[in-house]
Amino acid sequence: MQERVVRLYEAAREGVVLAQRAVRSIEEADREELREHYDDYLESEGHALAERLQQAHRTTCALLETMGMVELLRDFKAEFAGVGALNETKSIDEGLRYSPAADILNSYHYIVRATLEDNQATRTRVEVLRRMLRNTAHIVHASNNPPTKEAQVTHLLKEAISWSFPDAILNPPVPQHTKVYKPDIGVPSDRTAVEVKFVDSDDEARRVLGEIYTDMMGYAGDPAWASFTAVIYQTAPFLRQDQTDAEAHKVGTKKEWMTFVVTGSGKRADRKARQVKQGGDS
Repeated sequence: MQERVVRLYEAAREGVVLAQRAVRSIEEADREELREHYDDYLESEGHALAERLQQAHRTTCALLETMGMVELLRDFKAEFAGVGALNETKSIDEGLRYSPAADILNSYHYIVRATLEDNQATRTRVEVLRRMLRNTAHIVHASNNPPTKEAQVTHLLKEAISWSFPDAILNPPVPQHTKVYKPDIGVPSDRTAVEVKFVDSDDEARRVLGEIYTDMMGYAGDPAWASFTAVIYQTAPFLRQDQTDAEAHKVGTKKEWMTFVVTGSGKRADRKARQVKQGGDS
């Protein structure tokens, strides 16, 4: 969708630029006091101006609709409809002219551009986060504490992420109609969330893939969260990245979701060991 938004924005801007050239042509005709065929020339340039403004208007409507800016689109249509004839320009001082319709287009394009720039900055920060998540095995290794469960990996990642993303939190709620989902880590300012899975056997490897796809459905549609990354931390090469990518493609994973498979040290504590430890702690 991002590529389509950029193409629409560029097309809308081109329409305004061409319209402004038509306004400059009308200004030049006024300054040179073209007597011969002046009315014909003015009519021709006015027609070109209206045509280019109409094109920019249609493209801007498609742009705002594609971006989901419903209220802004409604305001834009109403304001544009109130400018009157599109082939008319208004005079300023010293023979300068402007098009009220072009001014309206410029003001809304400014809002779109600011939004696109903000979205680009967010995408850059999400890519930084994902580079950190790809290095989960190194983060775990640096702790000198091989994990035995998912929560340990999650807390190590959250601690590392917090240096670059200070608003990172554990288990932010994602309410849906039937239940409240809670990703392991969330960065609210960038609307991105992280799921962590700990895998220590082939059976667990098969199970977590299904869990990730369930999470995808659970988080879908919440405007507070726009991108998601799953990290499968495995203690041996039970899964391959290309295998996981193929599965994701088969089930139709959205572009906003990415899954990384990393392999590092650790071993899930067996039940007897956990019982012994709990008995010793009591």
